This record gives sequence, structure tokens and C-alpha cells, in this order.
Amino acid sequence: MDVYVSSKADRPDGVPKQSFQLKDPRKDGLVLQVHHTVPGLHGEIRRVRFVLVTFNDLGEELAACDHRGNIFVIDLAGCKFWLLVNLGSCSVLSFSPVNKTDLVVGTANGTLNIVNTEVGKTVGVLKGHASSVNKLSFAKKRFCLSSSSKEAIIWDLQSNSQVHRLNLRTDILLKQVFFMPVSDNILACFQDDAIHIWSFETFQCIKQIIPEAWKNHHVKTIAFTRNGRAMVLGGHTPSIIIFDLDNWKVKKVIEMPVGISGVRHLEFIPGLFDGGANKFLGILSEKCGMYFFNTEDQLFLPITGNLTSGLRIFTCSTPGKYLSFILHTGEINIYKSSKLIEMDCQQENNDFLTKEKPQTQNIRHDPSEYRQNVQRRQKSAAQHLQEVHREIQDTLDLQKLLPILKEFGEYPEAYRALIWKTILQLPYNKSSYVGLVNRDCNPAYLHLEEQYPLENRSILKNLKRLLSCLSHWCALFGEVKFLPLFVFPFVKVFQNDPFACFEAVATIIVNWCQHWFEYFPFPPVNVLAMIENVLAESDPELMHFYYKTGITSRVYAWPLLEVAFTEVLSVTEWKQLWDHVLSNEPAFLLMAVVAYNISCRSALQLCQNLDDFDHFFHNQNAIDMKRFISKTYSLCRKTSDDIHPRQYLQSFTPLPKDSYPAFNQYPKFIVDYQAEQLERIRKEEEEILHEQEEAEEQRLAQEHLMKEDMRKELQEARLLRLEGEYKKIVEKEEERLAVQRQKISALRRDLRARELELLDQARNKLSNQLTMKRSVVVDRLLNDIAHKREQDYNYLARAEEDLKSHLTEMLVQKQRLQMQIDKSLAETSPSIHHRLIQHQQAQLRKEISKLRQEAKQGQHSRLIDINAQLSALDARLKQAEVDLAKEMVEGQLNLINVERNSHISQLERTTKVLEEEVQNLLQKLAILHLAENQKTFRENKAVNPGRDITQQQHPAVHSHFKEQVSNDNFGNEMFDSLEMQNKCVTEGYNYQARNGAGFQERGNSRSPSYYQRQQNAVKSAMDIREQVLNSIKYKS
Repeated sequence: MDVYVSSKADRPDGVPKQSFQLKDPRKDGLVLQVHHTVPGLHGEIRRVRFVLVTFNDLGEELAACDHRGNIFVIDLAGCKFWLLVNLGSCSVLSFSPVNKTDLVVGTANGTLNIVNTEVGKTVGVLKGHASSVNKLSFAKKRFCLSSSSKEAIIWDLQSNSQVHRLNLRTDILLKQVFFMPVSDNILACFQDDAIHIWSFETFQCIKQIIPEAWKNHHVKTIAFTRNGRAMVLGGHTPSIIIFDLDNWKVKKVIEMPVGISGVRHLEFIPGLFDGGANKFLGILSEKCGMYFFNTEDQLFLPITGNLTSGLRIFTCSTPGKYLSFILHTGEINIYKSSKLIEMDCQQENNDFLTKEKPQTQNIRHDPSEYRQNVQRRQKSAAQHLQEVHREIQDTLDLQKLLPILKEFGEYPEAYRALIWKTILQLPYNKSSYVGLVNRDCNPAYLHLEEQYPLENRSILKNLKRLLSCLSHWCALFGEVKFLPLFVFPFVKVFQNDPFACFEAVATIIVNWCQHWFEYFPFPPVNVLAMIENVLAESDPELMHFYYKTGITSRVYAWPLLEVAFTEVLSVTEWKQLWDHVLSNEPAFLLMAVVAYNISCRSALQLCQNLDDFDHFFHNQNAIDMKRFISKTYSLCRKTSDDIHPRQYLQSFTPLPKDSYPAFNQYPKFIVDYQAEQLERIRKEEEEILHEQEEAEEQRLAQEHLMKEDMRKELQEARLLRLEGEYKKIVEKEEERLAVQRQKISALRRDLRARELELLDQARNKLSNQLTMKRSVVVDRLLNDIAHKREQDYNYLARAEEDLKSHLTEMLVQKQRLQMQIDKSLAETSPSIHHRLIQHQQAQLRKEISKLRQEAKQGQHSRLIDINAQLSALDARLKQAEVDLAKEMVEGQLNLINVERNSHISQLERTTKVLEEEVQNLLQKLAILHLAENQKTFRENKAVNPGRDITQQQHPAVHSHFKEQVSNDNFGNEMFDSLEMQNKCVTEGYNYQARNGAGFQERGNSRSPSYYQRQQNAVKSAMDIREQVLNSIKYKS
């Protein structure tokens, strides 16, 4: 049964509950499937995943929470479900033991909310956890222990207050904390797998279990038996540890089967009359597969179907009746545990077994032995099954079952199908059944789903197969209209075994339906007469009431027989009745019809017309089953033999083996005639259907053509409208584009203006940089000129000082020589004086020539240096001019601004003025030096007018002056003037030597021509100085 729940339904005041139908479990025990769906954005259906599920103490209700925080309650007994308040993401879910309608819900923020499932509202809030709660446990039906990874708190649910708190250091984490069953002691498992147990009364530690036996086991889950005497640990290793809590010792270490790497969850499954010892242990592996371990027989039960993978969580109800599984896809599957474990036990011989080795506590699997055992079991499977059937028949003997049936009123639900098969002594004629099944479906039941639209497709398929096999076995059953209603409950009982279902129904028809079809297609008058006779004897008053109201056995008996009581009894009541019917003689069924009428006499006497009786015998009515069945047994015992149905019915006879008997208890000619008529009618119906199909196809084709024409017209009209709309849109777009173009043009103009502004700024910046560079170059030239001028000035000053000191020495030497000459002249004769003068003149000539050569050499080297300096200066000036020219060209190419050009021209004019000023200063400096030299020369001439001293001292003075002035630009001209003066002096000396006498007188005075020559020499030197300056200016 699938239940689809939705959280989007309207919620009026109160809790709206919705109903669903809970049907019989399948062979694998599946009772219910729960899906949560919500509508998507585009109308599709989306599934929401369930994450938590829990049962109440009675096991008849379960609460489930999805990942969106929606909480649903499903009532399995009342077949209803409803939605509670949404509290957000939930971490834990459990029913409260104080109030059976309260649900404790833990949220992600650590808060515990108590929600009443009947009103759907929060009735209490427990706050105290700093992180989300991961486990809840209860003790003494009052206290709740909630635990997280860092703390545990005990709450009093009657007062919703905190009783005790367990705090840990930040470096210690809790794995699990909960109350132990029966003793209510508190067990805590820490991160290192150490287990501590405290007394709930005193909170004193009574036991510490060090993880020696399960070192490196990494405990993940802990389970207890209901009696609290055994504890099982599971973790990330392929083994489980069983503790005996009576002596706190490890009892067994169970190795998991091959392929299981770890355990995800453990939980014991309670059983009937097990006293809390819990024989079966449910194990959820890390690979999300389910296993069941029999702790008594030490074996693993095989698992088949949907439980081998894809499971996230499983939970067992407290009584152990149901098992719930949350799948990875988010759905919830609810199984009946007895069915599930029974199926596993039946398949035990086809799967592996795990048994404990003798005298050891470890149970291990050898793969080779396992394969050999499987092969051995497969070979002897058939023999083993035969032995099992024989043992079952011996054990489930009818004489042994009748006391159980009379004691409990019915057979156990888990073993009902097996008991019925044993009671009916089914022959298991597999070859005959296969021959029937392999035939095509009988035409009478080809469209059965149209007449009986069942939701469960599997049951519908089994029903169709059963009816088809019955009609192939006997053609009569293809014509019996009530047969589907009669056999349908048996299909549900034998849902997972269609072979046994067919043989059981065939056995029931042969034995309990005797004489039913002798008057076919009319009701069995003889059988109904038997029932009338029994009713008339046992309850004449009711029979008289029927006679008075005109009600016959066709109304009060046949409706019960043709549907096998399915319309008047519930599923449980029907199974209970047929437990007794199949366990007794065939007449018991007819007696049950009489007993039902007698048991419902009060209700029947209230009916007034035929419709009331029809409604009564075709619907369920309240009836006491114990009284009804007791009355049936009483009728079987007390009815007289004359009218007792057993004298007309044969005793129970099972179906023979190897083949099924022919069933011919019906008017064959009538059935054959009806079959022929039905076949003819069927053919006519097929022809009519074929003609209808052709007419329908033609109609559909015409409708299709009309729809196509209409669609084309609509399409053309739509295209015209779209064309008009598109034209309007295009016009609007063109207008918008025109506005956009205008905006873009304005934006381009703004960008162009901005670009020009940025270019002007860049040009100005570049011009400023170029101006600064030229200014730096000009400043550097001016500094070089100033430095050179300063050097020249210092050099001239030093030369003047040297010249003055040298002239002073020459004057002193001249006086000394004059004195020596006067003294020698006085002492020597004129001839000697003449020779002395000649000798001195010769020496003077040598010295003068020598001085000339030295002066020429020094002048040449000085001229070379001056020319080199001038050429370097010219090169620098040319380079500066080239740089300036390049910069001017670049400026003219890149700069358009007129102001900048004017500024550059102004700078050039300023530079030219500065150059002129420099030239003027150089000229003035040259004139100043020349004037100073002339002044110095005149002063020396005025102070020392003696000609002889001049002649003697002049060569040395001339040589020194030549060296001094050779560094200046006008030194050559000055040297030439001094040479002329020296020549004049020499000529004077020669003239005095030739004349001899009067030498002394002429030596004291100078002629006017001498001065005239001096002036001419000075003028010529000035001219030469001017030419040198002009040449320098021209080069610059």
C-alpha cells in the first residue's frame, strides 16, 4: 500500500486527518510505503526525503520528519495520517512516555519541543543544549535523557524542568548517552570507546569498561535486549561484540559475513513470548544492507528483495510487530517483522549460515567452506524441501491444530497460509499447473481490470491468472459471474504463492462447493433447501418471519455463499471464519450461513422490504465472532441427522497427485449451449467493436482534419496579429534606436571634447617637461660659462701677480746689473767694454731665440689645447643646437598651441640675449686685462727709464711675459709687440756701440720714435685681440 503525503494541504483549525487503506502484507512483509510529494514550480511533482522515524509504545503509530521540517503522524490501526507543526530542521524524534499523545522533537539549535499530536501544537519547550541533540532515552516513564556530542541533560517531563546535567571538557566528546533498560542506569560511550555506567539514583560511577576486547573497534552503535541482560556493540570493523551484563564480560565476538566492512546500526527485534530475551538482532551494515542474526542458533538469516541495499535508517516498534526503513531515496517502507523473519527462515537453506566454532568465542567464515556448503545445500535442496513438507504435515496435523483453534479462536497470522496448505493436503501437481498457466488468458477474464479496477496490480495479475487457470481446468468457471468475488480473498491470503492458491481454491470448490452448480446458471436449489431445513428446525420464528415477509433463501443464504462471506465480514473476521471452515467438514460452511442469520436475528427483524435485506446481506454488519462460530458448532452438533447437510455431502477429499480431476458437477449441455451463445455473442461483439473502432478512427481522422484546419486558421490569425505586433515593436525599436543614436552622437562629441582636452593637457605637460629640460641645459651652459670665466679670471690674476713679482725681480736685477756695468765701465777700457757688450748681446740673442722657440712651442701646445677646448665647446654647442632643433621639431609636430610656440621663441630670444651678454662680458674682460697690462707696462717704464737695464733685463722679462700671456687669447699679439720693443732696444745698443762716444748720455733718455713704436705695437695687439674675439664669436 502506497501512501502519498503532502505538506501543501490547507490546514483548518485543529488537525485535519486523512484516511488510507491498509491492506494485507505482501510475501516479503511489506505493509506500507510512505512518499512525501510537493508540487514543483512548473506543475511537476517533487518528492521530499524523510530523515527521521519513530514508533509509539504500542507500535500502532509512527511519526516521521522530512528534511524540510514537516512532521507527519501515521496511525496504522486507524488507517489515518496527519501533519503537525513545522519546527525547522529536526535532529531527533521520539514519543513521550508521560503523555502518549506528546512527541519530543529536537531541532538543530539544541531546543527540545514537546508537540501534542492530537492538536498539532507545541505544548512545551526544553532549552539547555548548546548544540543539536542526537539521542533521546526515557526512564521510569517520567525522565528524559537528551545527549549531544558535548553534553547530556536529564529532564523531568512532568514539570518540563532540568534535573541533572553532565558537562565535559572541550577536548572530550560523547558518542552515545542513554538509559539502560530495566535498571535505568546511565551508560555513556566516549570518543575513545571507553564506557562508563552511572547510577541514576546517586549519579555514582558503578562500572568502567576499558576497550580492550574491542580495541580500535570505533564503536558507532549500541543495542540492549529488552530484559537488560545483554548488550551488543558495533562499529567500523566487520564484527560485533556481545556483552553479558550479569558479569560485565565479553560473551562473544561475532564476525560479520564476507563483504560487510562495518556496522551502522544495531537493534533487537522483540518476539512473542520471548520474555525480553530478544532472539533476533537487526543489523544495518555500512553498505546500507539489512541482516538478521539469530542469537540462539548463532546464524545469519539470508536477506532478499529490497533490503540488501539502499537503506539509511531502520527502527523497530516496541512490541516488535513492525519494522520501518528509510531508503536513500527518502521513502519509508514499513514491514511486518513476523513476515519478514518468516520469509528469511524459509529461505535459510539457500543462503549462508554462520555458526560458532566449538570451544571458542569468535565466529569466522572460511570462503572455501562457505562455497562448499552452498553447493551441498543446493544439491540436496529438493530432498530437504520434501523432508520439510513431511515434517510440517506431521507437526501441523489437524487433530493437533483443532485444540489451538478452539483455544485462540484462529490460527497465527504468520503461519495461516502454511496451516491452510497443510489442512487442505495440497498435492503440488506442478507439471499440471504449469500446463494450465502456459495457456493464454481465458477470453472471459481478458478484461477483468475493467470490471474489478484494483489498485494493486500484483493482486490483479494473480487474480486473473487464477481465474484463467480455473476456466481452463473447467469451462464452467469461465461462465460463473460470482467466481472472482469468491476467490479474491484466497488470492490475498496466498498472494506470494499462486501455485498453492490455485490448488487451495480447487480443493475448496471440490469439497465445500458441492452441488453448487447443478442448476447453473440458477442458484443451487438443493443446497439452499438444506439451509432452509436447518434454519426451520433451529429457529422457526426467524423462518416464519422470512416466510411472512416473502424472503427466500436466495436472499438470506445465497449472497453469503457466492462471495464466501467476504461482503459481510471484515478481513480479520473472514480469516477467522475460514480457519474453522477449512478445519471442519464441508457441511460447516452451510451451517455458518444459518448461524449468521440466527446471530443477526435482531437486526434482520428490523428490515421491512427486499432492498433492506439486500443491503444487509451485501454489507458488513457488527457481529460477535465468538458467538457466531459457537452457534455454528452448536448447529453442527444439534441438527438432526434427517436434515443435516452432511448426509447429502461427501466428506473431505483432497486433490489427487500427478493430475487434477475433471470437474463435471454441472449441466454440461446448458453450459455448452451458453458457451456457444457466449462465443457467438463475443464474436459479434468483436465485430461490433471492430466496426466501432473503424468508425472511431474515421471520426478521429475527421476531427483531426477539422482541428488541423482550425489550427491553421488560428495560426494564420495569430501570425497576422503577431506581424502587426512585431511591426509596432519594430517601429518602437527604430524610435528607440534613433534616440540612442542621438545620445551616442552627443556622447561621442563629449568624448571628443574630453579627448582634445586630455590631449591639450598632455601637450602642455610635455611642453613643460621640454621647457624644463631646455632650461636645465641652458642653466648647465651658463654654469659652464661662469665656471670657465671664473677659471680665466683666476688664471689672469695669478699671471698678473707672477708678472708683477717677476718684473720686480727684473727691476732689482736691472739695478744690480746697471751697477755692475757702471763699475766695469769705469774699470775697463772701451775695447773691453765693447767686447763685453757684444758678448752680452750674443747671449741676449741666444736667450731671445731660445725664448722664441720655447714660446713658439708653448704657444703651439697652448693653441692646440685652446683649439681642442674650442672644438669640444663647439661640439657641445652643436649638440645642444641639434637637441634644441629636434625638440623644436617635435614640439612643432606635436604641439599646436600658439602660446607654447611664443613661449619657446621668447626663451630663444632670452638665450640669445644671454649669449650676447656673455660675449660682451668676454670683450670687456679682454679690454680690462689689456688696459691693466698697458698700465703696468707704463708704470714699469716710468719707474725704470734706463735703456741698458731694459736691454739686459728685457729678454727674461719678455720670456716670462710671453709664458704668462700665452694662456690668454691675445698673448701672441702682446708677444709680437714686445719683440718689436726688444728689437728697438737692440738697435739702440748697436747704434751706441757703433758710435762709441756719448753712450752714457743717450742711455739716460729715449727718443719720440720709441714711444711712437710702442703705441703702434699696442694698437696692433688690440686689433689682434678683436679678431680673436670675433673668430670665437663666429665659431660659437
